[in-house]
Amino acid sequence: MNNINTLINSLYSAFNAPVLLVCYLGLHFLLSTACANRVSPTGGPEDKTPPKILESEPASGSTNMKDKTIKLQFDEYVTLENEFEQIIISPPLAERPDFKLKGKQLIIQFKEELQDSTTYTIDFGESIKDLTEGNPLGELVYTFATGEKLDSAMVHGEVSMADTDKAVEKVIVGLYPITPDSLFLSSPPLYASRTDEEGHFHIKHVRAGEYLLVAVEDKNGNLYYDLPNENIAFAPGFVTLSEDGDLEGHPDIQLRLFNEGKALPKIVDKNNRAYGRLEVFYNLPQDTLLVEILDKSYSEDSLFIHINPTKDSLNVWFNDIATEEISIILSNPIIDQVDTLTFKQLIERKRLQKIKYTTNFRGGRGESKVDIKRPVTFNFNHPIREIKLDKISLLEKDKPIDLSNIIRLDRDKSSKILTIDYDWKADTPYDLLFEDSALVDFYGLYNEEIFRLLRTPLLRDYGTLMLSFPNYSPDKNYIFQLFDKRGKRLKTLPITEDKLTIKYLNEGEYDLKIIQDDNQNGLWDPGSWAEKRAAEYTFSNEKPIVIKGNWDSEVSIDLRPE
Repeated sequence: MNNINTLINSLYSAFNAPVLLVCYLGLHFLLSTACANRVSPTGGPEDKTPPKILESEPASGSTNMKDKTIKLQFDEYVTLENEFEQIIISPPLAERPDFKLKGKQLIIQFKEELQDSTTYTIDFGESIKDLTEGNPLGELVYTFATGEKLDSAMVHGEVSMADTDKAVEKVIVGLYPITPDSLFLSSPPLYASRTDEEGHFHIKHVRAGEYLLVAVEDKNGNLYYDLPNENIAFAPGFVTLSEDGDLEGHPDIQLRLFNEGKALPKIVDKNNRAYGRLEVFYNLPQDTLLVEILDKSYSEDSLFIHINPTKDSLNVWFNDIATEEISIILSNPIIDQVDTLTFKQLIERKRLQKIKYTTNFRGGRGESKVDIKRPVTFNFNHPIREIKLDKISLLEKDKPIDLSNIIRLDRDKSSKILTIDYDWKADTPYDLLFEDSALVDFYGLYNEEIFRLLRTPLLRDYGTLMLSFPNYSPDKNYIFQLFDKRGKRLKTLPITEDKLTIKYLNEGEYDLKIIQDDNQNGLWDPGSWAEKRAAEYTFSNEKPIVIKGNWDSEVSIDLRPE
Protein backbone atom coordinates (compact mmCIF):
# COMPACT_ATOMS: atom_id res chain seq x y z
CA MET A 1 0.00 0.00 0.00
CA ASN A 2 2.91 2.39 0.75
CA ASN A 3 4.42 1.73 -2.73
CA ILE A 4 1.12 2.69 -4.38
CA ASN A 5 1.04 5.99 -2.49
CA THR A 6 4.62 6.77 -3.65
CA LEU A 7 3.74 6.10 -7.31
CA ILE A 8 0.66 8.38 -7.23
CA ASN A 9 2.62 11.19 -5.58
CA SER A 10 5.21 11.04 -8.41
CA LEU A 11 2.49 11.31 -11.07
CA TYR A 12 0.93 14.20 -9.23
CA SER A 13 4.18 16.19 -9.59
CA ALA A 14 4.57 15.44 -13.33
CA PHE A 15 0.99 16.06 -14.55
CA ASN A 16 -1.95 18.36 -14.08
CA ALA A 17 -2.58 18.55 -10.33
CA PRO A 18 -6.41 18.93 -10.22
CA VAL A 19 -6.97 16.00 -12.59
CA LEU A 20 -4.56 13.77 -10.75
CA LEU A 21 -6.10 14.77 -7.44
CA VAL A 22 -9.44 13.26 -8.44
CA CYS A 23 -7.73 10.13 -9.75
CA TYR A 24 -5.70 9.87 -6.61
CA LEU A 25 -8.68 10.03 -4.30
CA GLY A 26 -10.72 7.49 -6.28
CA LEU A 27 -7.84 5.06 -6.68
CA HIS A 28 -6.84 5.42 -3.03
CA PHE A 29 -10.40 4.62 -1.88
CA LEU A 30 -10.67 1.51 -4.07
CA LEU A 31 -7.27 0.17 -3.09
CA SER A 32 -7.80 0.90 0.59
CA THR A 33 -11.11 -0.93 0.55
CA ALA A 34 -9.55 -3.90 -1.18
CA CYS A 35 -6.72 -4.02 1.31
CA ALA A 36 -9.12 -3.88 4.26
CA ASN A 37 -11.40 -6.62 2.95
CA ARG A 38 -8.45 -8.93 2.40
CA VAL A 39 -7.86 -9.30 6.16
CA SER A 40 -11.46 -9.47 7.46
CA PRO A 41 -11.36 -10.97 11.01
CA THR A 42 -13.38 -14.00 12.10
CA GLY A 43 -14.87 -14.87 15.49
CA GLY A 44 -13.26 -18.31 15.75
CA PRO A 45 -14.72 -21.44 17.34
CA GLU A 46 -16.84 -21.14 20.47
CA ASP A 47 -14.96 -21.76 23.71
CA LYS A 48 -16.50 -24.79 25.41
CA THR A 49 -13.62 -25.56 27.77
CA PRO A 50 -14.53 -25.19 31.46
CA PRO A 51 -12.14 -23.41 33.82
CA LYS A 52 -9.53 -25.41 35.70
CA ILE A 53 -7.97 -25.06 39.15
CA LEU A 54 -4.21 -24.53 38.92
CA GLU A 55 -3.61 -24.66 42.66
CA SER A 56 -5.31 -24.22 46.01
CA GLU A 57 -3.88 -22.80 49.21
CA PRO A 58 -4.04 -24.77 51.45
CA ALA A 59 -4.38 -27.83 49.23
CA SER A 60 -7.68 -29.71 49.26
CA GLY A 61 -7.39 -32.62 51.67
CA SER A 62 -5.17 -30.74 54.12
CA THR A 63 -5.24 -31.63 57.80
CA ASN A 64 -4.54 -29.59 60.95
CA MET A 65 -6.08 -26.60 59.16
CA LYS A 66 -5.53 -23.40 61.16
CA ASP A 67 -5.99 -20.78 58.44
CA LYS A 68 -9.28 -18.95 58.08
CA THR A 69 -8.56 -18.15 54.43
CA ILE A 70 -8.66 -20.46 51.38
CA LYS A 71 -7.42 -19.37 47.94
CA LEU A 72 -8.31 -21.15 44.70
CA GLN A 73 -6.32 -20.17 41.60
CA PHE A 74 -7.96 -20.74 38.18
CA ASP A 75 -6.49 -20.77 34.67
CA GLU A 76 -8.92 -18.05 33.51
CA TYR A 77 -11.29 -15.44 34.83
CA VAL A 78 -14.37 -16.96 36.47
CA THR A 79 -17.69 -15.76 37.84
CA LEU A 80 -19.61 -16.92 40.89
CA GLU A 81 -23.35 -17.43 40.32
CA ASN A 82 -26.11 -18.26 42.80
CA GLU A 83 -23.58 -18.90 45.54
CA PHE A 84 -26.14 -18.93 48.36
CA GLU A 85 -28.17 -21.58 46.54
CA GLN A 86 -25.36 -23.64 45.04
CA ILE A 87 -22.59 -23.76 47.67
CA ILE A 88 -23.12 -26.27 50.48
CA ILE A 89 -20.79 -26.36 53.49
CA SER A 90 -20.73 -29.46 55.72
CA PRO A 91 -20.98 -29.29 58.68
CA PRO A 92 -22.96 -26.03 58.37
CA LEU A 93 -21.56 -22.82 59.83
CA ALA A 94 -23.42 -20.29 61.93
CA GLU A 95 -22.10 -17.48 59.74
CA ARG A 96 -21.54 -17.96 56.05
CA PRO A 97 -17.97 -17.24 54.80
CA ASP A 98 -17.19 -14.46 52.34
CA PHE A 99 -16.56 -15.59 48.75
CA LYS A 100 -14.64 -12.94 46.78
CA LEU A 101 -13.13 -12.98 43.30
CA LYS A 102 -9.81 -11.23 42.78
CA GLY A 103 -8.37 -11.59 39.30
CA LYS A 104 -8.33 -15.31 38.50
CA GLN A 105 -8.48 -16.19 42.17
CA LEU A 106 -11.39 -17.08 44.47
CA ILE A 107 -10.78 -16.15 48.10
CA ILE A 108 -12.85 -17.78 50.86
CA GLN A 109 -12.71 -16.01 54.23
CA PHE A 110 -14.24 -17.71 57.29
CA LYS A 111 -15.88 -15.38 59.82
CA GLU A 112 -15.97 -17.76 62.80
CA GLU A 113 -13.72 -20.22 64.58
CA LEU A 114 -13.90 -23.70 63.09
CA GLN A 115 -14.62 -26.72 65.29
CA ASP A 116 -11.67 -28.79 66.51
CA SER A 117 -10.98 -32.23 64.99
CA THR A 118 -13.66 -31.74 62.35
CA THR A 119 -13.65 -32.50 58.63
CA TYR A 120 -15.25 -29.80 56.47
CA THR A 121 -16.35 -29.99 52.84
CA ILE A 122 -17.32 -27.14 50.53
CA ASP A 123 -19.47 -28.34 47.63
CA PHE A 124 -19.53 -25.60 45.00
CA GLY A 125 -22.30 -27.16 42.89
CA GLU A 126 -22.65 -25.22 39.61
CA SER A 127 -21.67 -21.86 41.07
CA ILE A 128 -18.28 -21.46 39.29
CA LYS A 129 -18.31 -20.68 35.54
CA ASP A 130 -15.87 -19.06 33.16
CA LEU A 131 -16.41 -15.36 32.60
CA THR A 132 -16.69 -15.30 28.81
CA GLU A 133 -18.85 -18.28 27.82
CA GLY A 134 -20.38 -19.37 31.13
CA ASN A 135 -18.95 -22.89 30.98
CA PRO A 136 -19.47 -24.51 34.39
CA LEU A 137 -16.48 -25.90 36.26
CA GLY A 138 -18.35 -29.08 37.10
CA GLU A 139 -18.05 -31.06 40.31
CA LEU A 140 -15.78 -29.31 42.80
CA VAL A 141 -15.67 -30.33 46.45
CA TYR A 142 -12.95 -28.80 48.59
CA THR A 143 -12.12 -30.75 51.76
CA PHE A 144 -9.99 -30.04 54.82
CA ALA A 145 -9.75 -31.11 58.46
CA THR A 146 -8.99 -29.12 61.58
CA GLY A 147 -7.69 -32.30 63.22
CA GLU A 148 -4.98 -34.79 62.34
CA LYS A 149 -7.04 -36.84 59.87
CA LEU A 150 -9.89 -36.58 57.39
CA ASP A 151 -13.09 -38.41 58.28
CA SER A 152 -13.52 -41.23 55.76
CA ALA A 153 -17.09 -42.57 56.15
CA MET A 154 -19.42 -42.07 53.20
CA VAL A 155 -22.91 -42.86 51.94
CA HIS A 156 -24.15 -43.03 48.37
CA GLY A 157 -27.32 -43.99 46.54
CA GLU A 158 -30.09 -42.75 44.30
CA VAL A 159 -33.18 -40.54 44.65
CA SER A 160 -36.32 -41.11 42.58
CA MET A 161 -39.96 -40.05 42.68
CA ALA A 162 -41.98 -42.60 44.61
CA ASP A 163 -45.04 -42.38 42.35
CA THR A 164 -43.19 -42.58 39.00
CA ASP A 165 -39.89 -44.29 39.86
CA LYS A 166 -38.08 -41.59 37.82
CA ALA A 167 -34.70 -40.23 38.96
CA VAL A 168 -34.62 -36.64 40.26
CA GLU A 169 -31.69 -34.23 40.04
CA LYS A 170 -30.68 -31.30 42.27
CA VAL A 171 -32.22 -32.82 45.39
CA ILE A 172 -30.55 -32.08 48.73
CA VAL A 173 -29.59 -35.32 50.50
CA GLY A 174 -28.38 -34.96 54.06
CA LEU A 175 -27.35 -36.71 57.25
CA TYR A 176 -28.71 -35.62 60.63
CA PRO A 177 -27.42 -36.78 64.02
CA ILE A 178 -29.79 -38.85 66.16
CA THR A 179 -31.63 -35.97 67.78
CA PRO A 180 -35.27 -34.82 67.94
CA ASP A 181 -37.01 -34.81 64.53
CA SER A 182 -37.50 -31.06 64.70
CA LEU A 183 -33.97 -30.55 63.30
CA PHE A 184 -35.15 -31.79 59.90
CA LEU A 185 -37.87 -29.15 59.99
CA SER A 186 -35.75 -26.26 61.22
CA SER A 187 -32.07 -26.56 60.24
CA PRO A 188 -29.72 -27.79 57.49
CA PRO A 189 -28.26 -31.29 57.77
CA LEU A 190 -24.89 -31.96 59.35
CA TYR A 191 -23.57 -33.36 56.04
CA ALA A 192 -25.18 -32.74 52.65
CA SER A 193 -24.81 -33.22 48.92
CA ARG A 194 -26.89 -32.92 45.74
CA THR A 195 -28.16 -35.50 43.28
CA ASP A 196 -26.85 -35.46 39.72
CA GLU A 197 -28.85 -35.83 36.49
CA GLU A 198 -29.33 -39.55 37.13
CA GLY A 199 -30.45 -39.03 40.73
CA HIS A 200 -27.18 -40.30 42.25
CA PHE A 201 -25.74 -38.77 45.40
CA HIS A 202 -22.43 -39.15 47.27
CA ILE A 203 -21.81 -37.79 50.76
CA LYS A 204 -18.13 -38.18 51.64
CA HIS A 205 -15.82 -37.38 54.54
CA VAL A 206 -18.39 -38.11 57.22
CA ARG A 207 -17.54 -38.96 60.82
CA ALA A 208 -18.45 -42.57 61.66
CA GLY A 209 -21.67 -43.04 63.58
CA GLU A 210 -25.46 -43.35 63.28
CA TYR A 211 -27.45 -40.83 61.28
CA LEU A 212 -30.87 -40.10 59.89
CA LEU A 213 -30.64 -40.00 56.08
CA VAL A 214 -33.14 -37.65 54.42
CA ALA A 215 -33.72 -35.91 51.10
CA VAL A 216 -35.64 -32.76 50.29
CA GLU A 217 -36.49 -31.10 46.98
CA ASP A 218 -35.55 -27.72 48.41
CA LYS A 219 -37.73 -24.90 47.04
CA ASN A 220 -36.43 -21.93 49.02
CA GLY A 221 -32.71 -22.69 49.28
CA ASN A 222 -32.47 -23.11 53.05
CA LEU A 223 -31.49 -26.81 52.78
CA TYR A 224 -34.25 -28.18 55.02
CA TYR A 225 -37.92 -29.22 54.86
CA ASP A 226 -40.21 -26.33 55.70
CA LEU A 227 -42.62 -25.81 52.78
CA PRO A 228 -45.76 -27.85 52.02
CA ASN A 229 -44.88 -28.08 48.31
CA GLU A 230 -41.44 -29.62 49.00
CA ASN A 231 -41.01 -33.32 48.27
CA ILE A 232 -39.20 -35.40 50.88
CA ALA A 233 -37.73 -38.87 51.36
CA PHE A 234 -36.04 -40.69 54.21
CA ALA A 235 -34.33 -43.99 54.89
CA PRO A 236 -36.16 -46.21 57.39
CA GLY A 237 -34.57 -46.15 60.83
CA PHE A 238 -30.95 -45.00 61.08
CA VAL A 239 -27.95 -45.64 58.85
CA THR A 240 -24.66 -46.67 60.43
CA LEU A 241 -21.43 -45.38 58.89
CA SER A 242 -18.17 -47.11 59.75
CA GLU A 243 -14.59 -45.82 59.86
CA ASP A 244 -13.55 -47.80 56.78
CA GLY A 245 -15.96 -45.78 54.64
CA ASP A 246 -18.67 -48.43 54.18
CA LEU A 247 -22.34 -47.91 54.81
CA GLU A 248 -23.11 -50.90 56.99
CA GLY A 249 -26.02 -52.92 55.62
CA HIS A 250 -26.73 -50.40 52.85
CA PRO A 251 -24.10 -50.49 50.07
CA ASP A 252 -26.31 -48.34 47.81
CA ILE A 253 -29.43 -46.84 49.37
CA GLN A 254 -32.61 -45.85 47.53
CA LEU A 255 -34.60 -42.79 48.60
CA ARG A 256 -38.11 -42.26 47.19
CA LEU A 257 -39.46 -38.71 47.13
CA PHE A 258 -43.08 -37.97 47.90
CA ASN A 259 -45.25 -35.01 48.83
CA GLU A 260 -47.16 -35.28 52.09
CA GLY A 261 -50.07 -33.38 50.57
CA LYS A 262 -49.92 -30.56 53.10
CA ALA A 263 -50.19 -27.82 50.48
CA LEU A 264 -53.60 -26.18 50.59
CA PRO A 265 -55.54 -26.15 47.32
CA LYS A 266 -56.32 -22.72 45.94
CA ILE A 267 -58.42 -21.39 43.10
CA VAL A 268 -56.25 -20.53 40.11
CA ASP A 269 -58.93 -19.58 37.57
CA LYS A 270 -62.66 -19.09 37.10
CA ASN A 271 -64.74 -18.10 34.11
CA ASN A 272 -68.22 -17.90 32.60
CA ARG A 273 -67.37 -17.87 28.91
CA ALA A 274 -70.54 -19.69 27.80
CA TYR A 275 -74.19 -19.27 28.64
CA GLY A 276 -75.30 -21.36 31.58
CA ARG A 277 -71.86 -22.62 32.58
CA LEU A 278 -69.50 -21.52 35.35
CA GLU A 279 -66.03 -23.07 35.64
CA VAL A 280 -63.67 -23.11 38.64
CA PHE A 281 -60.12 -24.52 38.58
CA TYR A 282 -57.90 -25.49 41.53
CA ASN A 283 -54.14 -26.05 41.59
CA LEU A 284 -54.58 -29.35 43.49
CA PRO A 285 -57.23 -32.07 43.63
CA GLN A 286 -59.57 -32.12 46.62
CA ASP A 287 -61.10 -35.21 48.15
CA THR A 288 -63.95 -33.25 49.66
CA LEU A 289 -65.56 -30.19 48.06
CA LEU A 290 -69.01 -28.85 48.88
CA VAL A 291 -70.78 -26.41 46.56
CA GLU A 292 -73.59 -24.09 47.67
CA ILE A 293 -75.51 -21.46 45.67
CA LEU A 294 -76.16 -18.36 47.80
CA ASP A 295 -79.52 -17.51 46.21
CA LYS A 296 -81.95 -20.10 47.63
CA SER A 297 -84.65 -19.26 45.07
CA TYR A 298 -83.04 -21.47 42.39
CA SER A 299 -84.77 -24.81 41.86
CA GLU A 300 -82.88 -28.09 41.57
CA ASP A 301 -83.99 -28.42 37.97
CA SER A 302 -82.33 -25.14 37.04
CA LEU A 303 -78.90 -26.16 38.41
CA PHE A 304 -76.49 -29.03 37.77
CA ILE A 305 -73.20 -29.16 39.69
CA HIS A 306 -70.44 -31.45 38.48
CA ILE A 307 -67.01 -31.99 40.08
CA ASN A 308 -64.64 -33.49 37.50
CA PRO A 309 -63.08 -36.93 38.14
CA THR A 310 -59.66 -35.29 38.61
CA LYS A 311 -61.20 -33.37 41.56
CA ASP A 312 -59.30 -30.22 40.62
CA SER A 313 -62.10 -28.43 38.74
CA LEU A 314 -65.86 -28.13 38.74
CA ASN A 315 -68.72 -26.90 36.56
CA VAL A 316 -71.94 -25.24 37.64
CA TRP A 317 -74.58 -25.51 34.90
CA PHE A 318 -77.64 -23.27 35.21
CA ASN A 319 -80.69 -22.49 33.10
CA ASP A 320 -83.45 -19.88 33.08
CA ILE A 321 -82.07 -17.91 36.02
CA ALA A 322 -83.16 -14.30 35.81
CA THR A 323 -80.17 -12.58 37.39
CA GLU A 324 -77.09 -10.63 36.34
CA GLU A 325 -74.77 -12.42 38.73
CA ILE A 326 -74.39 -15.70 40.65
CA SER A 327 -72.49 -16.23 43.92
CA ILE A 328 -71.36 -19.66 45.08
CA ILE A 329 -69.65 -20.95 48.23
CA LEU A 330 -66.95 -23.63 47.84
CA SER A 331 -65.92 -25.32 51.07
CA ASN A 332 -63.67 -28.16 52.16
CA PRO A 333 -64.51 -29.11 55.78
CA ILE A 334 -61.50 -31.44 56.04
CA ILE A 335 -59.04 -28.55 55.80
CA ASP A 336 -61.50 -25.88 57.04
CA GLN A 337 -61.27 -23.86 53.82
CA VAL A 338 -64.07 -21.68 52.42
CA ASP A 339 -64.11 -19.59 49.23
CA THR A 340 -66.91 -17.35 48.01
CA LEU A 341 -67.00 -16.53 44.30
CA THR A 342 -69.23 -14.11 42.44
CA PHE A 343 -69.71 -14.33 38.67
CA LYS A 344 -70.94 -11.11 37.08
CA GLN A 345 -72.00 -10.11 33.57
CA LEU A 346 -73.35 -13.57 32.75
CA ILE A 347 -73.50 -14.60 29.09
CA GLU A 348 -76.93 -14.07 27.49
CA ARG A 349 -79.05 -17.09 26.48
CA LYS A 350 -79.17 -15.94 22.86
CA ARG A 351 -75.50 -17.00 22.66
CA LEU A 352 -76.29 -20.57 23.72
CA GLN A 353 -74.58 -23.05 21.36
CA LYS A 354 -76.25 -25.97 19.62
CA ILE A 355 -75.53 -29.51 20.78
CA LYS A 356 -72.02 -30.53 19.70
CA TYR A 357 -69.89 -33.55 20.50
CA THR A 358 -66.50 -35.25 20.25
CA THR A 359 -65.92 -39.00 20.14
CA ASN A 360 -63.17 -41.56 20.62
CA PHE A 361 -63.54 -42.72 17.02
CA ARG A 362 -60.44 -42.79 14.84
CA GLY A 363 -60.83 -41.31 11.39
CA GLY A 364 -62.90 -38.62 9.75
CA ARG A 365 -66.50 -38.16 8.72
CA GLY A 366 -66.37 -41.11 6.34
CA GLU A 367 -65.80 -44.54 7.82
CA SER A 368 -64.44 -44.33 11.37
CA LYS A 369 -62.48 -46.92 13.31
CA VAL A 370 -63.68 -48.24 16.67
CA ASP A 371 -61.64 -50.64 18.77
CA ILE A 372 -62.88 -53.99 19.93
CA LYS A 373 -63.03 -54.47 23.71
CA ARG A 374 -63.45 -50.73 24.12
CA PRO A 375 -66.66 -48.70 24.63
CA VAL A 376 -67.62 -45.95 22.20
CA THR A 377 -68.03 -42.54 23.87
CA PHE A 378 -69.70 -39.27 22.88
CA ASN A 379 -68.65 -36.23 24.90
CA PHE A 380 -71.26 -33.48 24.45
CA ASN A 381 -70.80 -29.79 25.11
CA HIS A 382 -73.89 -29.73 27.38
CA PRO A 383 -75.20 -32.17 29.97
CA ILE A 384 -77.72 -34.61 28.48
CA ARG A 385 -80.98 -35.00 30.40
CA GLU A 386 -82.88 -37.54 28.27
CA ILE A 387 -82.14 -40.37 25.82
CA LYS A 388 -84.93 -41.60 23.51
CA LEU A 389 -83.92 -45.16 22.68
CA ASP A 390 -86.58 -45.53 20.01
CA LYS A 391 -84.75 -42.90 17.99
CA ILE A 392 -81.30 -44.53 18.25
CA SER A 393 -80.21 -47.55 16.20
CA LEU A 394 -77.04 -49.62 15.86
CA LEU A 395 -76.69 -52.14 13.02
CA GLU A 396 -74.09 -54.89 12.83
CA LYS A 397 -73.89 -56.01 9.20
CA ASP A 398 -77.47 -54.66 8.82
CA LYS A 399 -78.59 -56.64 11.90
CA PRO A 400 -80.21 -54.46 14.63
CA ILE A 401 -78.61 -54.54 18.11
CA ASP A 402 -80.63 -54.11 21.30
CA LEU A 403 -79.35 -50.91 22.94
CA SER A 404 -81.34 -51.07 26.17
CA ASN A 405 -78.48 -52.52 28.23
CA ILE A 406 -75.44 -51.13 26.42
CA ILE A 407 -76.13 -47.40 26.11
CA ARG A 408 -75.90 -45.13 29.15
CA LEU A 409 -75.01 -41.71 30.48
CA ASP A 410 -71.92 -41.80 32.70
CA ARG A 411 -73.49 -39.78 35.47
CA ASP A 412 -70.73 -40.68 37.92
CA LYS A 413 -68.27 -38.91 35.62
CA SER A 414 -70.47 -36.39 33.85
CA SER A 415 -73.88 -36.55 32.21
CA LYS A 416 -72.14 -34.96 29.21
CA ILE A 417 -70.67 -38.37 28.36
CA LEU A 418 -72.76 -41.00 26.57
CA THR A 419 -71.28 -44.49 26.35
CA ILE A 420 -72.11 -47.44 24.10
CA ASP A 421 -70.51 -50.48 25.72
CA TYR A 422 -70.78 -53.31 23.19
CA ASP A 423 -68.68 -56.38 22.44
CA TRP A 424 -67.56 -55.20 19.01
CA LYS A 425 -66.48 -57.91 16.55
CA ALA A 426 -63.26 -57.63 14.57
CA ASP A 427 -63.32 -56.54 10.90
CA THR A 428 -67.04 -55.76 11.02
CA PRO A 429 -69.05 -52.76 9.70
CA TYR A 430 -71.55 -50.94 11.92
CA ASP A 431 -74.12 -48.21 11.26
CA LEU A 432 -74.89 -45.88 14.18
CA LEU A 433 -77.81 -43.44 13.95
CA PHE A 434 -79.12 -40.83 16.39
CA GLU A 435 -82.27 -39.48 14.78
CA ASP A 436 -83.21 -35.86 15.08
CA SER A 437 -84.35 -35.14 18.70
CA ALA A 438 -83.04 -38.46 20.05
CA LEU A 439 -81.26 -36.51 22.81
CA VAL A 440 -82.49 -33.67 24.99
CA ASP A 441 -79.91 -31.57 26.79
CA PHE A 442 -79.97 -29.63 30.06
CA TYR A 443 -81.32 -26.53 28.26
CA GLY A 444 -84.11 -28.34 26.44
CA LEU A 445 -82.27 -28.38 23.11
CA TYR A 446 -82.52 -31.34 20.72
CA ASN A 447 -79.76 -32.88 18.66
CA GLU A 448 -79.62 -32.79 14.90
CA GLU A 449 -79.28 -36.16 13.17
CA ILE A 450 -76.02 -38.00 13.87
CA PHE A 451 -75.07 -40.81 11.49
CA ARG A 452 -71.71 -42.58 11.59
CA LEU A 453 -70.29 -45.47 9.58
CA LEU A 454 -68.05 -47.55 11.83
CA ARG A 455 -65.66 -50.44 11.27
CA THR A 456 -63.49 -52.45 13.60
CA PRO A 457 -59.87 -53.37 12.71
CA LEU A 458 -58.59 -56.82 11.80
CA LEU A 459 -57.37 -58.94 14.70
CA ARG A 460 -53.87 -58.90 13.22
CA ASP A 461 -53.82 -55.10 13.54
CA TYR A 462 -53.60 -55.48 17.32
CA GLY A 463 -50.62 -56.39 19.46
CA THR A 464 -50.40 -58.20 22.77
CA LEU A 465 -48.47 -57.24 25.89
CA MET A 466 -47.27 -60.23 27.91
CA LEU A 467 -46.06 -59.26 31.38
CA SER A 468 -44.15 -61.28 33.95
CA PHE A 469 -43.46 -60.17 37.52
CA PRO A 470 -40.36 -61.64 39.18
CA ASN A 471 -40.54 -61.48 42.99
CA TYR A 472 -44.31 -61.27 42.90
CA SER A 473 -45.70 -61.83 46.41
CA PRO A 474 -49.22 -63.30 46.77
CA ASP A 475 -49.40 -61.67 50.21
CA LYS A 476 -49.26 -58.18 48.71
CA ASN A 477 -51.86 -56.20 46.79
CA TYR A 478 -50.74 -54.86 43.38
CA ILE A 479 -52.45 -52.54 40.91
CA PHE A 480 -51.46 -52.44 37.23
CA GLN A 481 -51.88 -49.24 35.18
CA LEU A 482 -51.23 -48.76 31.45
CA PHE A 483 -50.63 -45.36 29.81
CA ASP A 484 -50.31 -44.17 26.22
CA LYS A 485 -47.33 -42.05 25.14
CA ARG A 486 -49.20 -38.85 26.07
CA GLY A 487 -49.62 -40.07 29.64
CA LYS A 488 -53.34 -40.87 29.37
CA ARG A 489 -54.29 -43.81 31.55
CA LEU A 490 -55.90 -46.56 29.47
CA LYS A 491 -56.30 -49.48 31.86
CA THR A 492 -56.29 -50.21 35.58
CA LEU A 493 -56.26 -53.87 36.61
CA PRO A 494 -55.48 -55.92 39.74
CA ILE A 495 -52.48 -58.27 39.60
CA THR A 496 -53.39 -61.64 41.09
CA GLU A 497 -50.50 -63.79 39.86
CA ASP A 498 -46.96 -63.44 38.52
CA LYS A 499 -48.15 -63.02 34.91
CA LEU A 500 -50.59 -60.74 33.11
CA THR A 501 -51.59 -60.57 29.44
CA ILE A 502 -53.12 -57.46 27.83
CA LYS A 503 -54.65 -58.10 24.40
CA TYR A 504 -56.01 -55.89 21.62
CA LEU A 505 -53.56 -53.00 21.94
CA ASN A 506 -53.09 -50.60 19.05
CA GLU A 507 -49.63 -50.15 17.59
CA GLY A 508 -47.62 -47.52 19.44
CA GLU A 509 -45.60 -46.78 22.55
CA TYR A 510 -46.87 -47.37 26.08
CA ASP A 511 -45.78 -46.95 29.68
CA LEU A 512 -46.90 -48.85 32.72
CA LYS A 513 -46.92 -48.42 36.48
CA ILE A 514 -47.51 -50.99 39.19
CA ILE A 515 -48.55 -49.83 42.65
CA GLN A 516 -47.87 -51.93 45.70
CA ASP A 517 -51.14 -51.01 47.38
CA ASP A 518 -50.31 -51.72 51.02
CA ASN A 519 -53.52 -50.31 52.51
CA GLN A 520 -55.67 -51.79 49.72
CA ASN A 521 -57.55 -48.58 48.98
CA GLY A 522 -57.04 -48.82 45.23
CA LEU A 523 -54.79 -45.74 45.14
CA TRP A 524 -51.13 -44.83 45.46
CA ASP A 525 -50.52 -43.21 48.85
CA PRO A 526 -47.63 -40.91 49.79
CA GLY A 527 -45.69 -41.29 53.01
CA SER A 528 -45.74 -39.35 56.25
CA TRP A 529 -42.77 -37.86 58.05
CA ALA A 530 -44.61 -37.65 61.37
CA GLU A 531 -45.61 -41.33 61.19
CA LYS A 532 -42.25 -42.40 59.72
CA ARG A 533 -44.21 -44.12 56.98
CA ALA A 534 -42.66 -44.33 53.53
CA ALA A 535 -44.63 -43.87 50.33
CA GLU A 536 -46.11 -46.97 48.73
CA TYR A 537 -43.77 -48.60 46.23
CA THR A 538 -44.25 -48.21 42.52
CA PHE A 539 -42.58 -50.08 39.67
CA SER A 540 -42.36 -48.94 36.05
CA ASN A 541 -40.68 -49.63 32.72
CA GLU A 542 -37.31 -47.98 32.06
CA LYS A 543 -38.01 -47.28 28.37
CA PRO A 544 -41.21 -47.08 26.30
CA ILE A 545 -42.93 -50.38 25.54
CA VAL A 546 -43.37 -50.79 21.79
CA ILE A 547 -46.50 -52.61 20.60
CA LYS A 548 -46.72 -53.87 17.00
CA GLY A 549 -49.63 -55.44 15.13
CA ASN A 550 -49.85 -59.24 15.19
CA TRP A 551 -46.96 -59.36 17.64
CA ASP A 552 -46.45 -60.38 21.29
CA SER A 553 -44.31 -57.96 23.29
CA GLU A 554 -42.81 -59.51 26.43
CA VAL A 555 -41.92 -57.27 29.39
CA SER A 556 -40.59 -58.26 32.82
CA ILE A 557 -41.08 -55.98 35.83
CA ASP A 558 -39.27 -56.94 39.03
CA LEU A 559 -41.58 -56.37 42.01
CA ARG A 560 -38.79 -56.46 44.57
CA PRO A 561 -38.59 -53.19 46.51
CA GLU A 562 -35.07 -51.74 46.49
